[in-house]
Amino acid sequence: MADLIVPATKEQMASIQLYADLLGEAKIRIGIINHFITGKAELPGPLIRESAFLQLRMLCELIALGCLVAHGDITRRTKLRKEWSAYRIIEALENLHQDFYPLPLDQGENLQFSPTKDDYLTKEDLISLNHYSGDVLHRGTLKKLLTNRDPIQVHFPEILT
Repeated sequence: MADLIVPATKEQMASIQLYADLLGEAKIRIGIINHFITGKAELPGPLIRESAFLQLRMLCELIALGCLVAHGDITRRTKLRKEWSAYRIIEALENLHQDFYPLPLDQGENLQFSPTKDDYLTKEDLISLNHYSGDVLHRGTLKKLLTNRDPIQVHFPEILT
């Protein structure tokens, strides 16, 4: 018996479009990071670093929101529809469904997909990056300002990793 192809509902199509839009936004933000770190943005080093980490933080949120969109059956019944924190979204999804996090695939010939052999942003990496970028984006306490006298950066290896 041949497999039946069931057409997507309007709600499913809307979710697919939203997910595609999130991926498109992520691509733009990655381009902005590349613009900053290749020296094309004529800004002082500290502003380049801060701007790049803002984009990284936004990427963490986009990935977390993408996970919610991909698991729409979960989000209709929870408070997660109002959540913005990447960490809290990831934590909640982990509690609901351990294998929710996307795994990257490489596309081969004839639209055949296989797990990537390249490094990628794991769930643990995303949580760590989200926290670290939050630390970078906040000025901190007066004590931190008075004791931390880092030189002005012009190279940003931490952003590339």
